[in-house]
Amino acid sequence: MINKALNLKQVMSLLGTFPKFITFMLRQKSLRLYREFLKTIKNIPLESDRQQFYIWVKEDFKKNKFETDEFKSSIKLILFTICFWSINFGINE
Repeated sequence: MINKALNLKQVMSLLGTFPKFITFMLRQKSLRLYREFLKTIKNIPLESDRQQFYIWVKEDFKKNKFETDEFKSSIKLILFTICFWSINFGINE
């Protein structure tokens, strides 16, 4: 078994890819949540409410599409998830 020690350049290159990975994962979660919103909106009984929710979701996700701050993205993702579950709960009551 060969024990290799990483030099500083290798460590920095590994750490440099980590924020990109976090951004990638947040984007994947956002896309998954967007798809779930669209599926849930289809179950809203009134057409006017359905259109209103569709416009709201579409505009908000489009507005935050290019958010680069990971902290802001994660907070917004949490808020969108809470909104999703409250809408989903309201429909299934």
